[in-house]
Amino acid sequence: MTGMRLQDKKNEIQKQLCETRASFEPSRNLSSDLPATLEATTRSKSAKGRGATSSVAIPDVKGFEADLARLRLDLASTQTARASLQARVDELSRDLTEAQSKAKSDSKRLQELAREKVMAERKLKDWRDEERGKKTLVDNIQDELVSLSLQFNMAEQRAEKLKAENDQLVERWMRHKGEEAERMNEASKWT
Repeated sequence: MTGMRLQDKKNEIQKQLCETRASFEPSRNLSSDLPATLEATTRSKSAKGRGATSSVAIPDVKGFEADLARLRLDLASTQTARASLQARVDELSRDLTEAQSKAKSDSKRLQELAREKVMAERKLKDWRDEERGKKTLVDNIQDELVSLSLQFNMAEQRAEKLKAENDQLVERWMRHKGEEAERMNEASKWT
């Protein structure tokens, strides 16, 4: 954006320089007519010096000197204006070059930051995916723990049931063996 402003200013100054040159075009016409007028004057003087009469009117030298002085002033002011405008154009050209190089370095930095942003976004997406995967794994493990807990409780209940059944069986067997031993004792009469 700054580069465009500097370019616009440079174009405006060049336009002003062209307008300034154009404003001094009439002075150039006078200066181009001056040699012809001076030549005519010189011929007229040389013809008078030889004694011949001439029909050419002798221009006023003081008028030419005034025109010449005015032309010199115009030339000096034109050269001064041109020099100042050229200095301004040079300054704006330097500013434009600096702004363009800064814009170029800013553009490179912007590209680097864009690449870093893309990399960071990719890492963030990977971490989110990994987090989702770990959350799923944790949920699966929790479900497995609940399932194993239920199986453990069922196994404990079965073990208790089997122990109670075993205790009953042992008690019945002991009673049966006790009764059998008593029958044998009674049969042998050992008391």
